[in-house]
Amino acid sequence: VWIWTKKPRCRRKWPKGRSLTTSSSLDSLEGARRQRQIVNSRPLQVWLVTAGEPSPGDGESVRLYRTGMLAHHLAKTGHRVVWWQTDFDHHRKIHRFGKNTELALASGLTQRVLHGRGYSRHVSLARLRDHRDVANAFDLLAPESPKPDVIVAAYPTIELAAACARFACPRKIPLAIDIRDLWPDSFAEIFPSILRPVARLVLAPYQGLARRTLASADALFSITGPMLDWALAKAGRARRPTDAVIPFGYEPNLDEAGR
Repeated sequence: VWIWTKKPRCRRKWPKGRSLTTSSSLDSLEGARRQRQIVNSRPLQVWLVTAGEPSPGDGESVRLYRTGMLAHHLAKTGHRVVWWQTDFDHHRKIHRFGKNTELALASGLTQRVLHGRGYSRHVSLARLRDHRDVANAFDLLAPESPKPDVIVAAYPTIELAAACARFACPRKIPLAIDIRDLWPDSFAEIFPSILRPVARLVLAPYQGLARRTLASADALFSITGPMLDWALAKAGRARRPTDAVIPFGYEPNLDEAGR
């Protein structure tokens, strides 16, 4: 297992200008709406980094998830967005391009596609190798790209979020991590109860990587309060004003069309 050993001790200041978050209201739908408000003046260069979400090119009826909706929203409100996404389509189990690729999705919105070897099963060593490939691709391509004002990285995958932390920390770029699943704690649950102590021992390197990655974040977001509490415990710190619970969203026009 590939490990990040550097201790994350690099608190950064949020960029001046338009905010991606406010600290006034948390843990409510109204709070989530306020978290998405864009205020003040200058546009930001924003990197959104995720793995496994649908992309606009996946089909005519594709429904974008959390990062995809945020990417389009930020671009429409004047920010310059780079959406880092995986080449391998997790749902269809196919590669989109077969290589690292860059394409323009809309005005102010660019997608950087990170190639990995792919996998045929959700639970497999091949999937872990693919996650490592994608993180390595980010390690290679990110330093060649214009420096962002802020990075918002989805978690999981652990490896890609860790790559974002390694990139952001020495460059003093503010990093927010959006928690969506309890990796690697949930890994042990797939094993029979008699094997779980052994599984936890094998997964110890991932536990260390998760703790270092979450501890390096300037802000932690999550879809539920208990999940945010889990992330804070992993990070070994108390909640800050920049941490927030932001529930899953949806496109209103899709909801209305289904009625």
